[in-house]
Amino acid sequence: AVTVTMNQWFEAPIDIDTMSNPYQTEVDMENYAVAESAYGIQKDIDLYVSSLYSTLNGSTLLNSDGAALTDDVLITAMETLDEADAKRDGNRSLILDPSGVADMMGFDKFVTSLYVSIGAVENGIIGKGHPIYGCAVRVTNNLTAATTGNYCVMMHKDAIACKAQIQNAWQWEYKDLHQIRYHSEILYGASESMDAFGVPFY
Repeated sequence: AVTVTMNQWFEAPIDIDTMSNPYQTEVDMENYAVAESAYGIQKDIDLYVSSLYSTLNGSTLLNSDGAALTDDVLITAMETLDEADAKRDGNRSLILDPSGVADMMGFDKFVTSLYVSIGAVENGIIGKGHPIYGCAVRVTNNLTAATTGNYCVMMHKDAIACKAQIQNAWQWEYKDLHQIRYHSEILYGASESMDAFGVPFY
């Protein structure tokens, strides 16, 4: 059994002035406030969950800190997941920082017409409709930093368990301050659940 302790709490209040909201005809400030609040919560979860990546696979990391990502690293990570019986069921992800994406753009087999009918790099996003080694490619700036680079990972979603309680968003008008607050908050927790189902790398 895996115990997930819900010990992370985050709130994302966004305030806008009362003049902007009802009288602004060109920009919907309410939608901007709601979207910014939701983004704040997503970023906080991403930061916390990403901090668990480096402990997967017994904290054994592939590649060297600061070194460019290579195709051999990706193939080794894929092989390690296969040997751990991590299912190829569409729930594997390759989670990279922007430098990892830039490195992959130099791999001919992912981008040239000799290998794929539509390049795996579309609008700067690798793997859009073209999973890399059975993984959806996800890019984030919220990975935990190593000395030089960041801790990236190839993993099945079952590697980490997460539980969250999200409060319904609400708004409140502070008439004396001439402000309207749009507010969201979340209580959550995450824990490693299947160590062998994730392979971290630099």
